[in-house]
Amino acid sequence: MRHFLLVTILLFLSGCSINQLFLADEIDKVNVVKYTPYIKHHRAYFVREHLKPVYKKQKYLFLYHAKKKDLGLVLHRKDGYYLYHFTKPDASPLKLKKRRRITQHQMLRSFSKAGYKIANLTREGYSAKVGLRRYKGIKTLMVETKNYQKLKKLYEKAIRSYNASRVMRIHTPLPKKFIYPYFLYYYKRAKNMQQQKQLQAIASKLHITIPKRYLRKKSIKTIAPKRTKPVLKLKTPAKTPIQKPAAKVEKATSVPVPHNPVVEDTVQEEEEVDLTPVQEPPVKPYNYYLHFASLYELSNYLDDPQSRYSLSHEQYRILKRRLTHLQEENILREGSLESLIAAYKQNKNPRFKQRILELMKKKQEEEAKN
Repeated sequence: MRHFLLVTILLFLSGCSINQLFLADEIDKVNVVKYTPYIKHHRAYFVREHLKPVYKKQKYLFLYHAKKKDLGLVLHRKDGYYLYHFTKPDASPLKLKKRRRITQHQMLRSFSKAGYKIANLTREGYSAKVGLRRYKGIKTLMVETKNYQKLKKLYEKAIRSYNASRVMRIHTPLPKKFIYPYFLYYYKRAKNMQQQKQLQAIASKLHITIPKRYLRKKSIKTIAPKRTKPVLKLKTPAKTPIQKPAAKVEKATSVPVPHNPVVEDTVQEEEEVDLTPVQEPPVKPYNYYLHFASLYELSNYLDDPQSRYSLSHEQYRILKRRLTHLQEENILREGSLESLIAAYKQNKNPRFKQRILELMKKKQEEEAKN
């Protein structure tokens, strides 16, 4: 009795329960649920007490081996990373020993060397269902996968050949997410009405709704016959009857217009108006503003938004630096004592300090004279 109590206490301290001993063949192992000619269904229960995040804060990650066509699930435990095979459930899990400091990138790199890369389940023909389950009193992570690869290939072959009879006898449903892009690709390229009818039969079987923009499109592409130019028959001109000359119209008497010199002068002035467009002054080049422009010209040029778009980032930065230099020179020459002190607090330039001392001496001398 004492030995039994000691064994149970040790098991509880190690994080293992008695149920796990009796369920060793059912937990942490991939089991076959159902095999059909078109679908392979697997399910596995993993103890989730000591699971750690694998990739992007998720406690599981699906990897796929393209050559072996093997779907694997990666779990992170205390002693390392384990890859369980869902395509080959009898195979033992692939273990990656945990180093002292192993990152997610290193883990993925080591598995990629073995041929396993991050899986796109929809593209590879798999559907997965992951959830938290309590299996016979044990907290587990339930992972369930279905392999639709064989069924997907049959539908792809039927769509590619525009032959719906290949899949009409199959009663196993295929989720449309596996075949929808492939179906639309070949539906757009149907050449006649018969091919479209074959694909419409497959669509009704898979419950696929065809977009309206494809239905409005002309289903049959016909080549219009070339139009031949009609032969023109020459017709003999009909004899026109001789018309009698019309009665003579009396000549219109011209009314003399009085002479108005003011109106004539205004008309002549309007005709002499010069309508040539005013030419805008030419835009000065960048080198002018870099070397010769004054402070006023340069500040106006940089304030103009059009010039900002015409300059590159480096050119604008250089001109801005020259503008600050010109502003400092202007303050040194014409600035007051207060403006010099304010500028010196910002740039700490010794030239400003020297100029401030000179102005203070002059001010003291003037006060002494007065």
